[in-house]
Amino acid sequence: MKTFPVIALCLTIGLAAAFAEDPVFNLEPIDTKWHRPEGCCIIDVNRDGRLDIISGPNWYEAPNWTRHPLRECPVKGEYHADFGEFAMDVNGDGLVDIITGQWHNNPLVWYENPGTVGKEWPKHVIVQNKGGESFMLADVDRDGDLDILPSFYSKTPVFWLEKRGSKFIKHPVGAAHDRHGIGFGDVDGDGRGDIVTSHGWFRAPQDPRSGKWEWFPEYDIGGEGSIPMIVMDVNGDGHNDLIVGRGHDYGLAWFEQQVTPSGRVWKRHAIDDTASQFHTIALADVDGDGQPDLITGKRYRGHSGDDPGADDPQGVYWYKIDRKTARFDQHVLAYNARAGTGMNVATRDIDGDGDIDIVVPGKSGIYLLRNMGRPKAKR
Repeated sequence: MKTFPVIALCLTIGLAAAFAEDPVFNLEPIDTKWHRPEGCCIIDVNRDGRLDIISGPNWYEAPNWTRHPLRECPVKGEYHADFGEFAMDVNGDGLVDIITGQWHNNPLVWYENPGTVGKEWPKHVIVQNKGGESFMLADVDRDGDLDILPSFYSKTPVFWLEKRGSKFIKHPVGAAHDRHGIGFGDVDGDGRGDIVTSHGWFRAPQDPRSGKWEWFPEYDIGGEGSIPMIVMDVNGDGHNDLIVGRGHDYGLAWFEQQVTPSGRVWKRHAIDDTASQFHTIALADVDGDGQPDLITGKRYRGHSGDDPGADDPQGVYWYKIDRKTARFDQHVLAYNARAGTGMNVATRDIDGDGDIDIVVPGKSGIYLLRNMGRPKAKR
């Protein structure tokens, strides 16, 4: 297995950070066969105590990333039926299953872990819906387990799916369609998780199952939002803001929530408008300082090469967020190489050394960015 040492170069938006403070990453190709699925997750498939990687029809056995078949995953054109995947024990049998979204076949499905290595994982349809793009997981009803928030590339009313045993119950939210982009978090500070879309947000009622979700069309991100959109207090003023990429055009930005006497106002701040197709974004503590960092990159051939910036160089980045100055310092994990992002980013301490590693799937290949820690100081 070839690995490529990559110093996380600091192309800083604002002041540059010191190189000695940046973690070093090894770029490890997991599967570079054209074309690969765009979703992935990290679990111990064979229960040998080592974390493996799942992407589309295959799982990759640690430590040498040997490829094994896992499940059916139809292909249409350049697209595998894997528009993001997440691990969850759906049926409560103690085995980790997979939830994945699809585009060309439209369903949102879960694949059941049979508990036997080498046996195909059976498919169960969660919901059939036209125009399904991807989804995110969140505890919408505050019952301690994760529910599903789908996102659509169509004029589909917003709904969420409550996990109840091994079934998922559909709950309507509002007729205002999400149109590519979904997020979850407490927007108004009332302690309840709200649903954010690319052109407004829904305030959660006391009972998210039966109550009325109130619609606030207070902003528009100007295109197709990332999946997910992140709700967090970027500038430390006590009000949650939005971090969002444009999935099929140029732009990565945060939208500042400003509460004024006349109402709530959202102000856009550019993080990076020079790159395109930030289709998915994620938070994780990359540098081990106890604070969340932003991870994202350019999706490869999101619309089979028809998006603005489709021929620009590939890139995978992490951004250190300075909560005092609301500055995002960009660190390059990979650039002008085959590594990019697909429909989700998986983060976990895959090698058990105490820091967060990053797996990025995409049509150009599946890659592990192994966090090697900070470089040792010169003596």
